[in-house]
Formats: sequence, C-alpha cells, structure tokens
Amino acid sequence: MKRLLLPTLAISALCFAPKAFCQKILTTIPIGGQPGYLAVNTATNMIYMPNQTLNTITVINGNTGVVVANIDAGLGPYAAAANPATNLIYVTNTGGISGQNPSVLVIDGSSNTVIATVPATAPEAIAVNPTTNLIYFANGSGASVSVLDGSTNQIVDTVQTSHCCFINGIAVNSATNRIYIAEAGSSQQVAVIDGATNQFDTFQVPGVCELQYIAVDSTLNRIYVMDGVCTKLYVISGVTNKVVATVLPGYYGPMALNSTNHQIAAFDGYTLSFIGGRTLAITGGSVTFPVGQYPANLAASGNNRYYVAFNKSDGIAVVSGPPPTGKKTGTVARKKP
Repeated sequence: MKRLLLPTLAISALCFAPKAFCQKILTTIPIGGQPGYLAVNTATNMIYMPNQTLNTITVINGNTGVVVANIDAGLGPYAAAANPATNLIYVTNTGGISGQNPSVLVIDGSSNTVIATVPATAPEAIAVNPTTNLIYFANGSGASVSVLDGSTNQIVDTVQTSHCCFINGIAVNSATNRIYIAEAGSSQQVAVIDGATNQFDTFQVPGVCELQYIAVDSTLNRIYVMDGVCTKLYVISGVTNKVVATVLPGYYGPMALNSTNHQIAAFDGYTLSFIGGRTLAITGGSVTFPVGQYPANLAASGNNRYYVAFNKSDGIAVVSGPPPTGKKTGTVARKKP
C-alpha cells in the first residue's frame, strides 16, 4: 500500500529520565518536496532520500548535515536501500501517479550517478542483503517479492508470498540469510524467505491489527514488527518464528533499528522513544514533537543519529540517540513465559 510521506520541522525535545542522557534535536536539514523512505549507508554515513514531488534522490552528508547532491530519479521515487559493502544504493521508482516506466534505480554512491535502471512492476518497499549482494523489493501489484542480483542488475526470481495481502515492509537478516516481509490485508502475517533457495514460509502474529513496519537485528536474530493500528511493537525470535515479547506502551510507528548498538527508535504518537534491543527497556530520554506534526518516516545511522521526516513541512530532523550504555528508565516489555 502506498503512503504519502512528507517531512516536517522538529521544534522541541524533552528529557524525562532523571540524570539520563538528554536526547535532542541537533538540527533540521531543509529539503523541500515530499520524501519517500530514507536509507543510510552505514559505511559512508550518507543519507539517501527519495523525493516524490521533485523526482530526485537527495543525498545528505550525515557528518555535516549538508545536502551534497540531488540526483534525477524520474517519476515517483519511493524507497531507498543501501549496500554498504558495494556503496551502491537502490531506489524503487513507482512511475508516479501514471505508473509510467516503473523501475529500480542503481546509484553509485561514490559519484552520485544512476548507473543502471532495472524495469520492474510497481516496486515499493526494498531491502539489501550485503552478504549475498541480493536486493529484495516488493511489487505493489500483489504480495510478491522480486530478487535482484547486485552483480548483474538482473531480476533472478519473483516469489509470490501471498494472495491475501499487500506488503508494508521488508527486512533482511544477513547472518541467517532470511528475508522477512510484513504483510497486511485480509490476513496479517510475516513471510520468511530462505535467501539460499527462495522458498518461503508464513506465520501470523496473534492479535495483530495491521503490520506496518518491520526491522531485523542480525546479531540478536530478532525481528521487530509494528502494529500501527493496535499500537504494539512485537518482538519475534528468528529461531522459532514466534512472538517472544510485546513492547508496551502502544507504539504507532514509524520505527528504525540501529544495529550498531542494538537500539530501536519508535514513535509513540508524537514522542520518539529508544528501546534497548537486548533488554527491551526504554533507554535514556525521549524526544517529543509538536502535536499535529505526525511522523511519517525514520532512519538510523551508525553514529547514533536518527533522521526523521514528518507530515506537512519541508525538513529532515536530526536527532541524537542515547549512548549504548544508556540508563534504563523502566521495563516496557511483556515477555511470554
């Protein structure tokens, strides 16, 4: 399902935990236009933002907060994913409202140029496995995922994971070579693709209303899925494919995972909180944005920075996260026996 994504100006931050590291908004980077789903190259600390109204890919230097390039992307750039091993960035291009020439763009991160355009069918969510150099993207026309070979820029397979659902997100466990897909519709489920065979299995999350966001921690072998309607964050074991904890209070999304310090950033309404992936407890303080400026997109970098796009404004807010040893401020997970 396509969603209209807009950025906003961040205004205020509050720290709630006594003596905790004070999370804060460091700056707001003026962008203009309407962003799609951001991606961060953790090797170069460059941020890539598809701009759906200007039809460009905005490239931001994460170290300086400066826009260094705007790459012509054709009509309807939607979502980006970066391969830190090859410094290549992949952007799904829906073709805009008319659906003209949908494709996946391949961008060279060293030159900020499009080096290949791969024809596709209504591509949307996208993720990269840097270990295998394979790229997985959802086809908006149905619950299927296409597999793109990063060495040849050829689509090598398309996996039909469901006939009931649409895809809201894709995430990759590079350690186990498993690809996880959040599917919503007449059934709410997670599809798991074996990256070696492209065979898949599915499992349902009990009591879920609508799975809207997904992230994977390859080191901990945990999958995080957000129910944006019933406002819960579920933690799933990559070993058993079963829910092992439900993080409370209710989280609406979006969310992002910092795999360097195993930290999840998630929105509870207008408040951005940080959850330790190992302890499932809130770490440090929280950052609260003004009511009415609802978060639409979120990405994490390896230097503990979070990039937030909100509705109805024209900038990307840069937020500092708590340190890896951030003080716990309270357990927020209800674990299963």
